This record gives sequence, C-alpha cells and structure tokens, in this order.
Amino acid sequence: MENQVNQLEVTLPANQDAERMILGVILLDNGVAQQAIGELAPGDFYSPRNRLAFSAMRRLFHKGSGVDPLTMGAELRLMGKETECDPAFIASLFDGVPRFSNIASYVQMVRDAAILRRAVHLGNWLMGEASARDIETDVLLDRLRQRVDELDASRIVDDLISSEEAVERTLTQLQQQWDSGGELLGMPTGLCDLDRRLSGIRRGKYILI
Repeated sequence: MENQVNQLEVTLPANQDAERMILGVILLDNGVAQQAIGELAPGDFYSPRNRLAFSAMRRLFHKGSGVDPLTMGAELRLMGKETECDPAFIASLFDGVPRFSNIASYVQMVRDAAILRRAVHLGNWLMGEASARDIETDVLLDRLRQRVDELDASRIVDDLISSEEAVERTLTQLQQQWDSGGELLGMPTGLCDLDRRLSGIRRGKYILI
C-alpha cells in the first residue's frame, strides 16, 4: 500500500511549461494579467518558484502597479522571497514566450493540472482511510462526499487575502490618494460625487452601484 501511495505522489500531474508561459505573457503584456489572476490562485502552480512569481504579480495587480522585472523584484523583497525568485529567474521567464499568445489556453492547462493533483491527493487520502479497519463505512462515505465537494469547489478561485495584505493594500491606496492631491487615480465615471468617493475606477476593482 505504501508503495502505491508513493508512486502516486511521484507522478503528480503538472504543466510547468504552461505555468512559465503564463508568467512570461503577463510580463510582456500586463493587459492579460486580469484573466490569469481572475481564474488562477497561487496554489494552482506546481513549481514553488512559479507560485511565488505569480503571487508577486497578483499582489502588484491588486495594488494597481505595473508588472515588470523591477516591480516584481521589489515586491518579492517585500515578501522576503527575493532569494527564491532572483533577477536571473525573472529574466528567464521571457525565454520562448511568443509575442502574441493566447493566455487562456495556458490558464486552462494549469487549472486542469491543479485539479488533477487534488484528485490524486484525494485518492491517497481515500486509500489510507479505507485501509483503517476501525472506520465505519458510513463515516467514510460522508467524509468522501465532503472531500469531493471540496474538490469541486476548488475550481472556483479563492480570492481571500490575509489581513496583512489587506492592510498593506489599504495603506498603499491611501498614500496614492494623498500623493495625487485630489486628482483622480482612475478613469472618471462622469458622476462627480462618485468620482470623489472612489477617486475614479481603477483596474482590478469591481464596483456595483
């Protein structure tokens, strides 16, 4: 049984080429960042370095900052991860990236691999639980249903952030508004009162009126 579980762990599905393509395409064209960030979470990336790079891009996007090698390096330093994703690694993300790419296909590849990995982990868990002789079958089935529901829910990107990140974003936005001297930071809506409250509509913001 242990050998079977180990074999499953060794062959975890992943598409690291697609992961790097996503990172490289975002660096070349920040306009596609929203599509990737809206459909993927850092945990969907198999490679630890790719995961960190995407986390930095995601943080920059939510701050309304541009994503380039310099801003990524600065963000990774704030995260205390500059050694894991050094400038050489960031520069390598451009390698082999075509000028015009359909990022949607890469996003789908990474999502599919992430879901398959979670399914493998579920299979490992089930093998361990089913081999326990003291577990009741009804209890096992209830737990299995719960795990399957969690796997299904994992297709929806978890956009929750930590309290530290929330405070950091708020302070950044307040500083930007202070530095702007009352000028709009985003696109005007044409509604003066709304523009004063929102400082314009900015990228990555969803506003329901």
